[in-house]
Amino acid sequence: MIVASYNKKTALIKSEWGDLTIQDAIEVSDLKMPRIEDKFDLFQCQEFVRQCIIILTNIQEKDIDTIDPIQLIHIYWIYLHKFIIDLNAQRPESFIPEMITSFTHEGETFLMPTNLEIGETVILQHGQTVKSFIEASNLLMQFSKMKRDGITVFPYLIASVVKKERDEVFDESEVARRGELFFSLPMSIAWEVFFCLSLLTVKSKIDTLKSIRVKERKGIVKRLTILLGRLRLQKAALLEDLKW
Repeated sequence: MIVASYNKKTALIKSEWGDLTIQDAIEVSDLKMPRIEDKFDLFQCQEFVRQCIIILTNIQEKDIDTIDPIQLIHIYWIYLHKFIIDLNAQRPESFIPEMITSFTHEGETFLMPTNLEIGETVILQHGQTVKSFIEASNLLMQFSKMKRDGITVFPYLIASVVKKERDEVFDESEVARRGELFFSLPMSIAWEVFFCLSLLTVKSKIDTLKSIRVKERKGIVKRLTILLGRLRLQKAALLEDLKW
């Protein structure tokens, strides 16, 4: 968090992913991002800059017009632009995961997922809270969209894959409760879950590929065994014919 001053007031500017909540990310993602290639493009989209600053700082809307537009652009470009870019990308480039195994939020400790299975069905279901059912194997694809719908579902996806105990039974009402709780979850933790699921997805694909190759090898061996058996029979029959 960056502390600055304006008009004899103190401004708190969210400068790290740990400063943002998922709710902040949802509100920012709801803004239509203009085409921004360099700092000078921001002079053509000052309303977008203003809205981002209102969401990601404690500067009130009634005060923002008293601040020099050049200062607002500077605040956005230096501290906030990376958030906007990453929330509209397939993966965050400005976040380096620590691959944590657990986290604490609102006094509750949660364990990170160790596999992609949810309960016994591998289907994530949240009643009417989420717009769609998402198969566990497609979690990463849903995250990578990171548009308005995708990030709105984010708290419930996290609630579906984390547990308080390893042997915890999947419970839809508890997922819904945790989902509401996780709207205030820091984005640094949300990204940790994202990368954890990314790794699990890759491992799952590698394991599937290995399994397919093993089956293919077994199939080849079986076919060769059958073929060799036939050749032996043909050889035996030929030898019998030659005896005559």
